[in-house]
Amino acid sequence: MLLDITSPLPGEVIAVNERLFENLDILSNDPYGNGWLIKFVTNERHLLDKLLNAQEYTKHITKLQPVPPSKQRKPRSRAVKRRRRK
Repeated sequence: MLLDITSPLPGEVIAVNERLFENLDILSNDPYGNGWLIKFVTNERHLLDKLLNAQEYTKHITKLQPVPPSKQRKPRSRAVKRRRRK
């Protein structure tokens, strides 16, 4: 499947990781080594400081993901006190 990649920075692509055409498992198995997608150059280097690192990104997306139903809190039912009739 082909997908467009959106970059947070303007720039020019100077290399594409062609190994991924043969083996997409590299993305999952070695994302910070041989699993790179593209290399590019930019003149907007000051924007690099505004990007999240891997730990910050993981924390951010964890907040966005819904809690699985098995881990959600069940709403507590309120007990209604009934008065006894005399």
